[in-house]
Amino acid sequence: MKKFAERIQKMRIASGPDRPWRPGALAALLLAGALLLSGCSGKGTSADSSAAQDTAAATWETGAAADTNTAAEAGWGMDGGGMAEEMAVAEAASAEEAGMEPGGADILDESAAQGRKLIKRVDASVETRDFDGFLAALEQQVEQMGGYVQRAEASGDSYRYESQRYAYYTVRIPADSLDSFMDQVGSLGNITYRAEEEEDITLQYVDTQSRKEALEIQQERLLLLLEQAETVEDMITIETRLSEVRYELESYSSQLLTFDNQVDYATVHLDIQEVERETPAAAQSDWERIKVGFAESLYDVAAGIKNFAVGVVIDLPYLAVWAVVLLLLYFLGRIVYHKILERGMSREERLESRQKRRQEKARRRQERRKRRQEKRGNKEDGQENGTGQ
Repeated sequence: MKKFAERIQKMRIASGPDRPWRPGALAALLLAGALLLSGCSGKGTSADSSAAQDTAAATWETGAAADTNTAAEAGWGMDGGGMAEEMAVAEAASAEEAGMEPGGADILDESAAQGRKLIKRVDASVETRDFDGFLAALEQQVEQMGGYVQRAEASGDSYRYESQRYAYYTVRIPADSLDSFMDQVGSLGNITYRAEEEEDITLQYVDTQSRKEALEIQQERLLLLLEQAETVEDMITIETRLSEVRYELESYSSQLLTFDNQVDYATVHLDIQEVERETPAAAQSDWERIKVGFAESLYDVAAGIKNFAVGVVIDLPYLAVWAVVLLLLYFLGRIVYHKILERGMSREERLESRQKRRQEKARRRQERRKRRQEKRGNKEDGQENGTGQ
């Protein structure tokens, strides 16, 4: 940074007090300052930063030399060039004061060592036999620990089949209380799955913070330059740069706030399932595995029969409607069938076929009546025999 500032000062002296300037020189100086900041804000080596400084100084020299012969006609004097120099030096100095210079990677590493910035996430599946009670206790526990529910969704029914309700919760818990919260969840229900993840954003956080501090320093210096501006062109140029700096400051501030929220509050995703029986713990021996597996199979069979019976009873109205429809289709089919058979017959043959069907129906009715009478007679004989004895 000092090297770049020294070059600007030497070229200013060499240009002389009466050397004219024009707007191109001002643009070249601003471009030089931007190149200097972009070259020094990363985590590169000192050689890369020196190259960025050389490029910035060369850009300044080119812009200044190209404007020497035409500046007098444009009416730009020493004040405009001086203001551009001041802005470029201000950008370079703000970057230097914020620590964005060769060796910046060491600064990041030193800051990172002071405190890691970790984003913690947990995914878990939980079983519970008391669905409503579990949800109420969960929300109460989240509130007691200073967290909040970011997303909650519950659905399903329990009147037709068992264990059909489920819920998805996304809760934010203070990172220091994460382990305690998961222990409480385990005591409220049966955790069948758990996965934890930690994302280290320390270097990204420190880099963003350094850029924000550099822009704050640059904003202060630009405000001082704005007070010292003597021409409208200088004021417009400085205000344009101020708007850009303020926009970048808001962006970095918002990003830092997001980082702080993600680090301070761990994210926990819970998949909650209502069950009649919780999944047993893993068996330790083959005999225990056989015993547990056999018991689970018996339970599944019994539950399947029970659910089937419940489903049949619930669906009785539908079954009755379908039975009536099937009976109607049956009788309609018989009528259509006989119509088809009679289509190729003469009138006498059709009358004869109908007469036979009537006689067949009458015979069946007589047989049914006869069987009923025989059953009634047998029952009366049995009663008389019992009375006689």
